[in-house]
Amino acid sequence: MSLVTVIIPYREGEPVGKPPEGAETLWIDSGLGIGEARIKGALRASTLWLVQCDADAYYPDDYITRIEAAIRSGRYLYGFWCKREGGIVPAWLESGLVVRRDVFLERTKDFKPDKGADVGKEFWDLPIAYNITYRHGLIDNERRTILLFLIILFSA
Repeated sequence: MSLVTVIIPYREGEPVGKPPEGAETLWIDSGLGIGEARIKGALRASTLWLVQCDADAYYPDDYITRIEAAIRSGRYLYGFWCKREGGIVPAWLESGLVVRRDVFLERTKDFKPDKGADVGKEFWDLPIAYNITYRHGLIDNERRTILLFLIILFSA
């Protein structure tokens, strides 16, 4: 029996990378907002652990196997972040969040739905599992930061 439910917020027509599949994989309509979709998936999940992913990220074939091994190790009581490759920030993106379902629901119970809001700030205290990686390209904030840096650099 699988220890995890994979939750993938997705809106029709958006690009799809290589999201992982678990014994339970929930594709949740993110039309109302990505954070809200993650919560909706957590409410529908039937396992103790949640693996939050993004439809447009790339996850290795052994991603779920490595996550389940980390959970079984007992090192992570509440959850952890997987290491992101392909961007500026190495972790703390919801696409790499692994968390116990009860912890997720407790920490997001006061979440205010907003189309652009996600739930990651509620979990920044969780450790990073550096040996479990996935690839996610630049996110909007990273693109804006790079653009601003280039504007400042070339306007000097």
